[in-house]
Amino acid sequence: MPKGYHKLISKHYFDEGKNPTWELNDGSRISGVKVQQASAPDTTAIPWLLLKATRSGGSGSIKQVQFIQRIRTNGGKAPAIANRQKKGQTIEVPYAAAYLFYRDK
Repeated sequence: MPKGYHKLISKHYFDEGKNPTWELNDGSRISGVKVQQASAPDTTAIPWLLLKATRSGGSGSIKQVQFIQRIRTNGGKAPAIANRQKKGQTIEVPYAAAYLFYRDK
C-alpha cells in the first residue's frame, strides 16, 4: 500500500457476546471465536490468533469466511504496571495487525 494511503473499509469491534466482529462497508459482517493463540515475535505486541467464524450476515465479501487469522501484531498489550490514578477507567492501547480472512472457493 502506498505511503499515506488510507481508506476506511470496515469497523472492528466486540459483539454483545464479546466476540471479535468485523463489519465491512459492503454490508457483510462476521464474528469469530478463538481456536488457537501464539505469542507474537515482538514481546510488546498482542498475540497472533486463529479464529473460527461463528456468525455472518449481509451479502458482501466476507459472508462466506470460515477462519480469520491475526498476524504481524505491533503493540496492544496492557501496561505492565497499573496507574492507581486511573483505577476503574478504560484505557485505549493502540495496536496494528494484519488480518487474513479464509473461505472455501
